[in-house]
Amino acid sequence: MVHTGSRVTVVDNSGALLVSCIRVLKESKKNAVAIGQSFVGSVKQNELKEKKRPILRGDICKALVVLTKSPVSRLGNCYISANVGAIVLISTDVMPVGNRITSPIFVEIRCSKYSKIFAIADLFV
Repeated sequence: MVHTGSRVTVVDNSGALLVSCIRVLKESKKNAVAIGQSFVGSVKQNELKEKKRPILRGDICKALVVLTKSPVSRLGNCYISANVGAIVLISTDVMPVGNRITSPIFVEIRCSKYSKIFAIADLFV
């Protein structure tokens, strides 16, 4: 789960590398964000090599959580978790900013309204 103030890595090719959570959006019942939920964040670190990327350091953006360290419940009383928390940056009209995802994502994203992100991902857990 991602809480307010936590820093997570970005797994798409939008140009951002590290994002800090500013505000949890209303779709979450707790003060934390789980798989398939979004939050508002600030870019803390970006790629310095390519100047033509749209995301710069200090930009405010929306992000979708695709991997978490906290266990996620699946069918048959089994739980799965990742080593790191990871996000994908999205625009205001629920489209991904990048066009490639470089890390595996959880299958629970398929059940949410973010089907475009599930379509551009290569690996699933």
